[in-house]
Amino acid sequence: MKHDDLTEPGEVALAAVSALSREFEAMRRDHAAMKKGLRNTASATQVTQLAQAVTDLGEAMRKAPAAGKKDEAEPVPSWLNLPLDDPEPAQQLLGDLIAWMRDIYLRYGDARKSLPACWMWHGEIVEELVWLMFAWTAAYQGPQAQVRLAGDWHDRQRPGVTKRIETYADGCDLLAHRDQTPGSTTVSVPLVEAADDIVAWWTERRNEPGPVPTREQITTTRPGGLSVVPTTEGGRR
Repeated sequence: MKHDDLTEPGEVALAAVSALSREFEAMRRDHAAMKKGLRNTASATQVTQLAQAVTDLGEAMRKAPAAGKKDEAEPVPSWLNLPLDDPEPAQQLLGDLIAWMRDIYLRYGDARKSLPACWMWHGEIVEELVWLMFAWTAAYQGPQAQVRLAGDWHDRQRPGVTKRIETYADGCDLLAHRDQTPGSTTVSVPLVEAADDIVAWWTERRNEPGPVPTREQITTTRPGGLSVVPTTEGGRR
């Protein structure tokens, strides 16, 4: 039995069961007719076909998924729904995300351009990047990895997330990370040293304002350095 990428294996199996059931029912009627004397003899071929149909039907029923049962998928963690009293899941997830961003996401110029330095302070940005990371993993490394999923990631998912991040970050005070020299292939994730503070805030007091960016953090992400950092009175130093 063959199926293409657009057909669920479960649907194919159920279709096969249905076809075998019809074939079996037709042969069963023939057999009943023979017993009533409408036919005097049954050929060896007919008997063999009936036996094979019974065997095929049993095998198809054994392999067919239970009605309404779907293939179980690996759950995707949500940054927005992590437990409040346990920092370990957030620390693990953020660590994995930072590594993936360095190795994959920030290899794209538009991703580097749209990602604000304060991305960890925005739960919606972290959430977008988390699901995009898992979509990439499913497309390239999952048990059902395939070219179609990879193409969808490149053509639709990654550009969509990048565009939304640019919208979320509009008006942010901290600026996006830029490479140190033109043409540099070195990729760094902005302000990774703030990860521990972000984890503590997100898991213990996320309904309160996030950690206040330090003067050093602002200085390292603003062209012009400390001279353009506003004072609490609204001036600049």
